[in-house]
Amino acid sequence: RDEQDAGVKLITLQPHEAAIYICRFNWVRTNITSLIPRIIRYDYLQQWGTIQRDRGGLLDVFTYTVSGVLLFMIFYSLAVYIQSRNKEFIFYAGYTFLTCSLLFLKSYLDTMANWFNYFYEEYLDFMIMTASVVVYQIFMRKFINSKEVYPLLDKILRYFNMLLICASVVFSFVYFFTDLY
Repeated sequence: RDEQDAGVKLITLQPHEAAIYICRFNWVRTNITSLIPRIIRYDYLQQWGTIQRDRGGLLDVFTYTVSGVLLFMIFYSLAVYIQSRNKEFIFYAGYTFLTCSLLFLKSYLDTMANWFNYFYEEYLDFMIMTASVVVYQIFMRKFINSKEVYPLLDKILRYFNMLLICASVVFSFVYFFTDLY
């Protein structure tokens, strides 16, 4: 069947007929799924599916517009790097790319029920967000030259980055190698 009809099963009953249906589900490591049984006439199935996937077109327009602006910021940062050879703008472009991909994928994958969306919602979006914070802090430290001008701030930011990386490693271990998550 078409992926848009995923989760939909055609049940045919005659008038005044009673039936018991037993469903078996496969376990998926996610917290974004929900089971909401509905009985829908076949004639209205397409409209129902459209209503389920439509969370508000304005939100998607806003998200895609912000993603486009962030894409321009990536190009700008790379242009500044090419002109000035300041390495901090590579980090800023990396931060902007991670933020842009986080927003874009969040909106693009929202209504899809596939393995990548589950993986993205449960693991990858958190890792992208953590990586964007780490890269932004590296950019900030380089941009304000905290190593020379603000050594205490530089030390705090370095320890915070190490803490974020260690927490990401622990989360990855728990996610991939245990059943605790």
